Amino acid sequence: MDYVDTSEYDFQQPLFYLCRARIDYMLTNSRGFAPLLIILGLAVIGIVGFLFFKPTVTTPPGPKSSISPTPSPDYSEVTSNWKTYTNSQYDYAVKYPVESTLEEPTEDIYLNHVIFGERTKDNSLWFEITVREASLDEEVDYIEWQSSHSLVVRTNEEDLSVQGLPAKRLDYEPSKYDEPKPTSFIIINRGKYSYTLSSRPEDIDKIISTFSFLKRNYQ
Repeated sequence: MDYVDTSEYDFQQPLFYLCRARIDYMLTNSRGFAPLLIILGLAVIGIVGFLFFKPTVTTPPGPKSSISPTPSPDYSEVTSNWKTYTNSQYDYAVKYPVESTLEEPTEDIYLNHVIFGERTKDNSLWFEITVREASLDEEVDYIEWQSSHSLVVRTNEEDLSVQGLPAKRLDYEPSKYDEPKPTSFIIINRGKYSYTLSSRPEDIDKIISTFSFLKRNYQ
Protein backbone atom coordinates (compact mmCIF):
# COMPACT_ATOMS: atom_id res chain seq x y z
CA MET A 1 0.00 0.00 0.00
CA ASP A 2 1.40 3.41 -0.97
CA TYR A 3 1.69 6.23 1.54
CA VAL A 4 1.84 9.95 0.99
CA ASP A 5 5.00 11.70 2.06
CA THR A 6 3.53 14.74 3.83
CA SER A 7 6.73 15.95 5.42
CA GLU A 8 6.82 18.89 3.07
CA TYR A 9 3.40 20.11 4.21
CA ASP A 10 2.61 22.09 7.30
CA PHE A 11 -0.37 20.53 9.07
CA GLN A 12 -0.97 23.71 11.04
CA GLN A 13 -2.12 25.34 7.80
CA PRO A 14 -5.81 25.38 6.80
CA LEU A 15 -7.53 22.39 5.29
CA PHE A 16 -6.83 23.85 1.87
CA TYR A 17 -3.20 22.67 1.97
CA LEU A 18 -4.11 19.19 3.23
CA CYS A 19 -6.40 18.76 0.23
CA ARG A 20 -3.56 19.85 -2.00
CA ALA A 21 -1.28 17.11 -0.57
CA ARG A 22 -3.89 14.51 -1.26
CA ILE A 23 -4.35 15.70 -4.85
CA ASP A 24 -0.59 15.67 -5.48
CA TYR A 25 -0.47 12.06 -4.37
CA MET A 26 -3.37 11.07 -6.58
CA LEU A 27 -1.79 12.77 -9.60
CA THR A 28 1.48 10.94 -9.00
CA ASN A 29 -0.01 7.47 -8.51
CA SER A 30 -3.00 7.56 -10.87
CA ARG A 31 -3.03 7.07 -14.62
CA GLY A 32 -6.31 6.86 -16.43
CA PHE A 33 -8.25 8.54 -13.71
CA ALA A 34 -5.97 11.56 -13.47
CA PRO A 35 -8.29 14.06 -15.24
CA LEU A 36 -11.27 12.92 -13.19
CA LEU A 37 -9.30 13.16 -9.99
CA ILE A 38 -8.13 16.64 -10.93
CA ILE A 39 -11.75 17.76 -11.42
CA LEU A 40 -12.85 16.23 -8.13
CA GLY A 41 -9.91 17.76 -6.32
CA LEU A 42 -10.64 21.21 -7.68
CA ALA A 43 -14.30 20.81 -6.65
CA VAL A 44 -13.30 19.91 -3.10
CA ILE A 45 -10.92 22.86 -2.92
CA GLY A 46 -13.65 25.17 -4.18
CA ILE A 47 -16.19 23.96 -1.60
CA VAL A 48 -13.70 24.18 1.26
CA GLY A 49 -12.65 27.65 0.22
CA PHE A 50 -16.24 28.81 -0.01
CA LEU A 51 -17.12 27.45 3.44
CA PHE A 52 -14.05 28.83 5.18
CA PHE A 53 -13.71 32.13 3.40
CA LYS A 54 -17.32 33.06 2.74
CA PRO A 55 -17.63 36.80 3.32
CA THR A 56 -19.93 37.87 6.14
CA VAL A 57 -22.49 40.47 5.17
CA THR A 58 -23.73 42.58 8.03
CA THR A 59 -26.82 44.71 7.74
CA PRO A 60 -26.39 48.09 9.40
CA PRO A 61 -28.89 48.61 12.21
CA GLY A 62 -31.83 50.81 11.39
CA PRO A 63 -32.74 53.88 13.40
CA LYS A 64 -34.07 53.14 16.87
CA SER A 65 -37.66 54.12 17.49
CA SER A 66 -38.22 56.03 20.69
CA ILE A 67 -41.54 56.59 22.44
CA SER A 68 -41.65 59.66 24.62
CA PRO A 69 -43.92 59.43 27.67
CA THR A 70 -46.89 61.74 27.69
CA PRO A 71 -46.03 64.60 30.03
CA SER A 72 -48.34 65.25 32.97
CA PRO A 73 -50.46 68.38 32.67
CA ASP A 74 -49.06 71.43 34.43
CA TYR A 75 -51.69 72.96 36.70
CA SER A 76 -49.34 75.38 38.47
CA GLU A 77 -50.67 78.41 36.60
CA VAL A 78 -54.28 77.49 37.39
CA THR A 79 -53.61 76.87 41.08
CA SER A 80 -51.06 79.63 41.68
CA ASN A 81 -53.54 81.96 43.42
CA TRP A 82 -55.29 79.24 45.45
CA LYS A 83 -55.21 79.16 49.22
CA THR A 84 -53.26 76.48 51.10
CA TYR A 85 -54.81 74.27 53.75
CA THR A 86 -52.29 72.75 56.17
CA ASN A 87 -52.89 69.92 58.60
CA SER A 88 -49.89 69.54 60.90
CA GLN A 89 -51.46 66.69 62.88
CA TYR A 90 -51.59 64.38 59.86
CA ASP A 91 -48.72 66.10 58.08
CA TYR A 92 -50.17 67.23 54.75
CA ALA A 93 -51.08 70.34 52.79
CA VAL A 94 -53.34 70.96 49.81
CA LYS A 95 -54.46 74.00 47.83
CA TYR A 96 -58.05 75.02 47.11
CA PRO A 97 -59.78 77.86 45.23
CA VAL A 98 -60.16 81.15 47.04
CA GLU A 99 -63.93 81.14 46.63
CA SER A 100 -64.36 77.61 48.00
CA THR A 101 -65.84 77.01 51.41
CA LEU A 102 -64.05 74.80 53.93
CA GLU A 103 -65.68 72.47 56.42
CA GLU A 104 -64.19 69.98 58.89
CA PRO A 105 -66.95 67.71 60.18
CA THR A 106 -66.27 65.54 63.20
CA GLU A 107 -66.92 61.88 62.47
CA ASP A 108 -65.94 58.74 64.29
CA ILE A 109 -65.20 56.83 61.09
CA TYR A 110 -62.42 59.26 60.05
CA LEU A 111 -59.39 60.58 61.88
CA ASN A 112 -59.59 63.68 59.69
CA HIS A 113 -62.23 64.82 57.18
CA VAL A 114 -62.12 68.09 55.24
CA ILE A 115 -64.66 69.24 52.64
CA PHE A 116 -63.70 71.95 50.14
CA GLY A 117 -66.45 73.64 48.11
CA GLU A 118 -70.04 72.47 47.68
CA ARG A 119 -70.71 69.21 45.93
CA THR A 120 -74.29 70.12 45.11
CA LYS A 121 -73.34 73.11 42.95
CA ASP A 122 -73.10 72.34 39.25
CA ASN A 123 -69.76 72.95 37.53
CA SER A 124 -68.12 74.17 40.73
CA LEU A 125 -64.90 72.61 41.98
CA TRP A 126 -65.25 70.55 45.13
CA PHE A 127 -63.20 67.86 46.79
CA GLU A 128 -62.84 66.00 50.06
CA ILE A 129 -59.89 64.59 51.99
CA THR A 130 -60.23 61.85 54.57
CA VAL A 131 -57.61 60.14 56.71
CA ARG A 132 -58.10 56.69 58.19
CA GLU A 133 -55.84 54.21 59.94
CA ALA A 134 -55.95 51.56 57.24
CA SER A 135 -53.78 49.85 54.65
CA LEU A 136 -54.20 50.62 50.97
CA ASP A 137 -56.24 47.46 50.33
CA GLU A 138 -58.38 48.06 53.40
CA GLU A 139 -59.21 51.58 52.24
CA VAL A 140 -60.09 50.32 48.75
CA ASP A 141 -62.43 47.76 50.31
CA TYR A 142 -64.01 50.46 52.46
CA ILE A 143 -64.71 52.72 49.47
CA GLU A 144 -66.12 49.72 47.59
CA TRP A 145 -68.39 48.98 50.53
CA GLN A 146 -69.58 52.62 50.63
CA SER A 147 -70.21 52.64 46.88
CA SER A 148 -72.23 49.44 47.04
CA HIS A 149 -74.90 51.45 48.88
CA SER A 150 -75.16 53.99 46.06
CA LEU A 151 -76.33 53.79 42.46
CA VAL A 152 -72.78 53.80 41.07
CA VAL A 153 -70.54 51.34 39.27
CA ARG A 154 -66.75 51.29 39.29
CA THR A 155 -65.35 51.90 35.81
CA ASN A 156 -61.62 51.99 36.56
CA GLU A 157 -59.04 50.84 39.10
CA GLU A 158 -55.45 51.97 38.53
CA ASP A 159 -52.24 51.54 40.51
CA LEU A 160 -50.35 54.81 41.03
CA SER A 161 -47.32 56.21 42.79
CA VAL A 162 -47.78 59.58 44.48
CA GLN A 163 -44.62 61.18 45.83
CA GLY A 164 -43.02 57.73 45.83
CA LEU A 165 -45.84 56.21 47.89
CA PRO A 166 -48.22 53.41 46.79
CA ALA A 167 -51.57 54.73 45.64
CA LYS A 168 -54.69 53.73 43.74
CA ARG A 169 -57.23 55.55 41.63
CA LEU A 170 -60.86 54.44 41.56
CA ASP A 171 -63.42 55.92 39.15
CA TYR A 172 -67.17 55.57 39.61
CA GLU A 173 -70.09 56.53 37.40
CA PRO A 174 -73.84 56.46 38.00
CA SER A 175 -75.39 53.11 37.16
CA LYS A 176 -78.59 54.89 36.08
CA TYR A 177 -80.20 58.30 36.00
CA ASP A 178 -78.00 61.33 36.73
CA GLU A 179 -77.46 60.94 40.45
CA PRO A 180 -75.07 60.58 42.10
CA LYS A 181 -72.52 62.38 40.00
CA PRO A 182 -69.33 60.69 38.68
CA THR A 183 -66.63 60.61 41.35
CA SER A 184 -62.97 59.69 41.37
CA PHE A 185 -60.90 58.66 44.39
CA ILE A 186 -57.13 58.69 44.81
CA ILE A 187 -55.92 56.77 47.86
CA ILE A 188 -52.36 57.28 49.12
CA ASN A 189 -50.94 54.96 51.75
CA ARG A 190 -48.28 56.29 54.10
CA GLY A 191 -47.31 54.01 56.93
CA LYS A 192 -50.36 53.16 59.00
CA TYR A 193 -52.53 55.90 57.42
CA SER A 194 -54.42 56.07 54.15
CA TYR A 195 -55.22 59.51 52.70
CA THR A 196 -58.17 59.59 50.30
CA LEU A 197 -58.93 62.49 47.96
CA SER A 198 -62.23 62.50 46.11
CA SER A 199 -63.56 64.86 43.45
CA ARG A 200 -64.98 64.94 39.94
CA PRO A 201 -62.95 62.89 37.41
CA GLU A 202 -62.05 66.05 35.49
CA ASP A 203 -60.74 67.79 38.65
CA ILE A 204 -59.00 65.02 40.61
CA ASP A 205 -55.62 65.38 38.84
CA LYS A 206 -55.66 69.12 39.42
CA ILE A 207 -56.25 68.58 43.15
CA ILE A 208 -53.61 65.87 43.57
CA SER A 209 -51.03 68.13 41.89
CA THR A 210 -51.31 70.53 44.88
CA PHE A 211 -51.27 67.83 47.57
CA SER A 212 -48.03 67.29 49.50
CA PHE A 213 -46.72 65.87 52.74
CA LEU A 214 -44.95 68.29 55.07
CA LYS A 215 -42.19 65.96 56.25
CA ARG A 216 -40.16 63.46 54.27
CA ASN A 217 -40.30 60.84 57.02
CA TYR A 218 -43.46 60.60 59.06
CA GLN A 219 -44.85 57.74 61.14
